[in-house]
Amino acid sequence: MLVVPTKNCTHINCEKLIPLPEFYKIPFHLIKCENCSETCELWICLTCGKSFCGRYKNNHCYLHYISNNKKEHNIVISFLDLSVWCYHCENNFFNDFGNYIVNNTCQKYIDYLAQFKFSVNYNPNVYDIFNSLFLTKGQIKEIKYHNFIELLKNNKLNKITFLVGAGISTSSGIPDFRGTNGVFMDIMKKYNLKRAEEFFSKKNFLEKPELLYDYLKQFKSKEYFPNITHFFMKYLIDKKKCELIFTQNFDGLEIKAGINKNNIIFAHGSLTEGHCISCNENVDINLINKGINCNNVIKCEKCGGPCKPRIVLYNEDLPEIFYEKADYAKECDVGIIIGTELVVDPFSRLTNKFNKNAWIVIINKTFVGDFDCYNILNKQLFLEGYCDDIIKQILVDCGWFDDFNNKYLIKNNLK
Repeated sequence: MLVVPTKNCTHINCEKLIPLPEFYKIPFHLIKCENCSETCELWICLTCGKSFCGRYKNNHCYLHYISNNKKEHNIVISFLDLSVWCYHCENNFFNDFGNYIVNNTCQKYIDYLAQFKFSVNYNPNVYDIFNSLFLTKGQIKEIKYHNFIELLKNNKLNKITFLVGAGISTSSGIPDFRGTNGVFMDIMKKYNLKRAEEFFSKKNFLEKPELLYDYLKQFKSKEYFPNITHFFMKYLIDKKKCELIFTQNFDGLEIKAGINKNNIIFAHGSLTEGHCISCNENVDINLINKGINCNNVIKCEKCGGPCKPRIVLYNEDLPEIFYEKADYAKECDVGIIIGTELVVDPFSRLTNKFNKNAWIVIINKTFVGDFDCYNILNKQLFLEGYCDDIIKQILVDCGWFDDFNNKYLIKNNLK
């Protein structure tokens, strides 16, 4: 029903409204219609505090008003948009844009309900499905982000797992793999390949190990330093909110940020250990690094196969610890996915491990995965942009930035 909100209402009897202390005690997280248990399109009577469904369901709120002889129970507040309706006026005198406020007493009920809906207690499963159809993607994202931040800063989310890729290191000067100016594009141009995956394959290394040595020599010729995103992960570990990071990167910037190796699963290996690709015999990484610097492929003393750092090439198995720890994702209450396209198996399948009640937060320049981030009823959130910018905003919104800045950014000359 289309209505034009009035600027006032003469039917409010403040003495008849439910006392605020009693209103605060209402278990809004369990809200449903008193008559039919409907959880959609709900209104709360400001006389008795009971909730009923509206005209788009079974109209029990209006029937509640009728059953009280149309004398009281006329002022109700929408759980969806916080508008206030008067059955005597047959109109609403306050809408969700704040255009019409009739008195301070009524405003206190609105403020409290708004605080609840954007607080740690709000359960989106009781959100009004009917009216949520009219929310824009931007509004849904804002609601979800606000809820996530409130939970995070109020210590309601304390078991966070990170899944990170090359995108978290680009601000440190390391190109990503699949970007426009990424490693794969350079490799294809330099070696005239249709697919860069060929270059980083086990087969190619067995046939032409000197090519990978050349790439690693270029990579190691520069020194890279951790950025805000790396220190953010360290910060959450120090706050006892995170125990494990699954990373596809072998750049070691997590270690440089001060994160303990026990908190990191290097899914695609690292540059800190060496082995023979043929027999998997451990080989001194210092010897391999010397060979890389001198353009001299190190051969295994046991079988004669070419040796390399323990970075995982295509058609190589991932480290056993990756599979041993993969189920850890089931236990977390937040999975934060940063800087990865989620296109490489089996790393990408880690997302299937998250339980249905966990928050999934994707931070990336482009959307990844098959998540339903614009469904108001789930806890999946996509934050589009550069990793460091978004992480900084999260820190600010949680009220943590000054502490983070003093502990990490100032000491490491970061802004």
